[in-house]
Amino acid sequence: MNGLDPTIHQRKDEHILISLENNGYTTGTTWLDLVKLIHDPLPLLDFSEIYTSTYFLKKKISSPIFIDALTGGTDLAYKINLSLSKLAERKNIPIAVGSQRICLTNSDCLESFKIVRKTNPTGVVLGNIGISQIIEMKSFENIDKIISLIDADGICIHLNPLQELIQKKGNLHLKQGIEKLIQLQDYLKVPIILKEVGAGMSKEFILRAFNQGFNLFNVSGFGGTNFTLIESDRAKKKHEIINYYSGQTFAHWGIPTAASILEAKSVLQDKAYLIASGGIRTGLDVGKCLSLGANLCGLAFPFLKYAQQSENALEDFFDKLLYELQILMALSGTKELSQIQNIPKVLLPPLDIWVKQRNLFLK
Repeated sequence: MNGLDPTIHQRKDEHILISLENNGYTTGTTWLDLVKLIHDPLPLLDFSEIYTSTYFLKKKISSPIFIDALTGGTDLAYKINLSLSKLAERKNIPIAVGSQRICLTNSDCLESFKIVRKTNPTGVVLGNIGISQIIEMKSFENIDKIISLIDADGICIHLNPLQELIQKKGNLHLKQGIEKLIQLQDYLKVPIILKEVGAGMSKEFILRAFNQGFNLFNVSGFGGTNFTLIESDRAKKKHEIINYYSGQTFAHWGIPTAASILEAKSVLQDKAYLIASGGIRTGLDVGKCLSLGANLCGLAFPFLKYAQQSENALEDFFDKLLYELQILMALSGTKELSQIQNIPKVLLPPLDIWVKQRNLFLK
């Protein structure tokens, strides 16, 4: 884990700055606006009875909200991760670090990751590495190192073929991916979370992975931060014209978050743990994701945005998220998270058309 690769440092900060300057390059929609939950004008509960705690990776957490993978590896990332991990510790919610690929070649970046566990010694902390790096590895000793670096409770393996293809030097050799993942799963002592990066997951992929023993999925659907456009922006600045225009062409590629949750739930039902992410911005969004079958909801860009403002702004944002989720539960007469899936709902077009054409299970 020695050496120096300044291009990785630069790319890390560019991802953060381009996201902030362009509001995450959010395009399209998550389709969560097409999910209508049925209102109860006289719910049979008191607000004080609402209970939002749950469990994730055998640890109790205060709510089904977590800080999804963002950053690490630079001075700017250190400041962001410090702020985010403080919030995770105060509110007892899970947090995932950004890609730890940089840790494999740059020994000077480690503190920006270590700070997450130092600040949050007992909470749920997730590591993160890309499938491209897994495929290249001849042994998994370096995975042990990045897990130990933050005493990770689990590790996210991000699957980002579209982002890789838009990058000038994207890794296109993914054929051995599932085989390497199976080997890694047999090797590791901590669970693997398979995670997309904004293009969603189909029921065919979910079934293929589930049949190989994977049971933790983060769908990361379309409608949130658009890394296709972020990479396209970077390519334009470097005068890489083909990559720039290709990114513009595929800017709307992917499965919207609401559809992706239903794709996954149709296969998994209650046999695996499902994380929703991709364009989740409010507590109402969180509640809708849970109603479709998610167990946990990840947000990244909004936490980044408020972390850049102040710790008070960041905490206020989380408190707003949680209160909005509690309002949704009150207005639907649900005391516990497990009851949210049972809220009557109506799916509007084109989401209802997607469900019918794809023959998706809907509880």
